[in-house]
Amino acid sequence: MINKQAKNIDLYKCHRSKWDNCVQKQHILSPSELEKMNKYKIEDDKKRFCTGRIITRTVASRYLKTDSNKIEILFNEHGKPYIKNSKAFFFNISHSGDWVVVGFSDYEIGVDIQMIDTGKKLNIDNIAKYAFHPDEIKYINDSEEEKHTRFYTIWSLKEAFVKAKGVGFYNNLEKLSILPVIKDNNTLIDGLSLSYKKIDEQHVLAIAFAKNMPLKVSEHEFQDLL
Repeated sequence: MINKQAKNIDLYKCHRSKWDNCVQKQHILSPSELEKMNKYKIEDDKKRFCTGRIITRTVASRYLKTDSNKIEILFNEHGKPYIKNSKAFFFNISHSGDWVVVGFSDYEIGVDIQMIDTGKKLNIDNIAKYAFHPDEIKYINDSEEEKHTRFYTIWSLKEAFVKAKGVGFYNNLEKLSILPVIKDNNTLIDGLSLSYKKIDEQHVLAIAFAKNMPLKVSEHEFQDLL
């Protein structure tokens, strides 16, 4: 599945129009996963969680050559999930809006997708004050028309960065500037390769890869595996 000579990340995407197909395979989830899924009150949240775990188990089973329901997903001390007894196989899940995405790699990886919300549900100025570098704040405020897109792009990159580090919380996030990635996509920041793209008009995707080399991503539609 992961062709090391051709790429270093496999990215599987699933649009909400295909979530029901994944939910039909929930029998491969563990009892604890089913319990967690059923605690969600909102139906879309249940489907997002289920889809992320179905993608993870299906792809991992093919790579590790084992049954999908035999895969044991554990969590490190910072809450990052990993697969038991798989030293060179890493994954990361993210979901927002209409999409669920899961990245797989031979090295630590962080994946984050954000729906670009142009409404007032989220006070982006308050978040920027404590999590954004002053240069980033200036960048998002330089264009009123692009303000929300710029905010969610930077936020997604920072989320992916923290997830790839695998430490749960990154101290002094406001001192870390992601702008070099905005200006030159696929850039190295603090030992990580970072890249981003809009997968449609309403969603931005960011990837961080814990290897000091350019990102090479192979994208897949998960429904092709069903």
